[in-house]
Amino acid sequence: MPLAAETFTSEPTADEITTLFDRTAQRLGRAVSDLPWHWHGILSLVGGSTHMTQEEREESRRHFGVLTEDLRSQIQQVAEGVTANGEAIRRSEEHTARELAAVRAETAAGFAAVHTEIAAVRSEADAFRVETTRNFAAVHTEFAAVRSEAEAFRDETARNFAAVRSEMASNRTGAPVPRRPRTRRRPN
Repeated sequence: MPLAAETFTSEPTADEITTLFDRTAQRLGRAVSDLPWHWHGILSLVGGSTHMTQEEREESRRHFGVLTEDLRSQIQQVAEGVTANGEAIRRSEEHTARELAAVRAETAAGFAAVHTEIAAVRSEADAFRVETTRNFAAVHTEFAAVRSEAEAFRDETARNFAAVRSEMASNRTGAPVPRRPRTRRRPN
């Protein structure tokens, strides 16, 4: 069984750690025995012994226990750092989401105000167009009335000039000039 498979659901006991070290030593022993240089040869080259006393084993276990505790402490610090970073990222995401929602609401309100203003301008333009159309119709009616009056005045003036010419022509001949009745203009 590989070393990575050794997991504990709680704090391991001293016996479990000892068992783990023994299994690891067995595995390492098998792996080292397959190497061209055996442990015995390596240890004898550095002046070591291939056999460990009970006291050396206990010292080795204590040393590995200290190393294990140090590694656990470092792993715990890394795990706490990862948790803290995860919390900071979550808070940052929440803050960003709130800011984005505020920007969206502000943008929507701005667009609503613009749409309201555009509707007001359109309404004013429509009212102006209706008023201008009415004014132009009134101006056309007024021009038609003025034109009609001008035509009536022209016709009356033409009749008056014709009467004056006729009167002047009869004065030359000595015939009495009939008096023409005066026409009254109609008030508007």
